[in-house]
Amino acid sequence: MDALKIIIPIYFILFVFYGLKDIKRFLLLTGLVTMPLRTSYTLFGGAPHVGWSSGIMISISDVSFMLLFLYLVLVKKDVKFYTPSRIIIPTFLFILACVISVLNSTAGMSTFYQVFMVFQIAFLYYFVLVNGIETEKELRYVVLFLTISLFIQGAHGTLQFFTGEELEFFKTGHRISEFDFIYSG
Repeated sequence: MDALKIIIPIYFILFVFYGLKDIKRFLLLTGLVTMPLRTSYTLFGGAPHVGWSSGIMISISDVSFMLLFLYLVLVKKDVKFYTPSRIIIPTFLFILACVISVLNSTAGMSTFYQVFMVFQIAFLYYFVLVNGIETEKELRYVVLFLTISLFIQGAHGTLQFFTGEELEFFKTGHRISEFDFIYSG
């Protein structure tokens, strides 16, 4: 939760100076630029990380894209959601296959969390993001925001390499070694 002490004031300042002018662009900006930051919070779980997730995970970019979806549905209302069948059918079949795998899993809840994350990624990072881009200008902004996001991630990785330290400015949880200490009693 310490990360929120840094992120919330930054979001507020960005919203006042940028979001009030164009809420859609603000949500695209915050959704894309925060993707490489470790800002995921685990809900309904909390066991040590196994596989992809240890619970239903939600990140700041997820929240931005959920708000973008609500904006498109409730405020804009004239947005027509379109997804080509050549994309949606394989995605649906993949998620269906994942759901079926829950039945045969020895770790049912962990598998459910992973299936939920696959659905969440397909919905937020494909369906909402793609349908949120309506003009060439918005596409240019999205490419710019993705480039900024890539730059942030590259700079962070480079700093970690040269310092030899884990630079967790936005730490949202414990390391696995910390879980060993917590759960060992």
